[in-house]
Amino acid sequence: MKFIVNIVNREASIISFNDVYLAMAAAFLIAFLLLPLAKSPRAEPGVDAAH
Repeated sequence: MKFIVNIVNREASIISFNDVYLAMAAAFLIAFLLLPLAKSPRAEPGVDAAH
């Protein structure tokens, strides 16, 4: 019985890791797709672009 419990726990850990990995990948993909909608930073007046 202990053997089956260990197998079930290992498989549950693998499935939960896969779910979290998929959720993180989806979040990064959505953030990447929304990146063009972000405003570009404004340069401060009186500051040269070359330092």
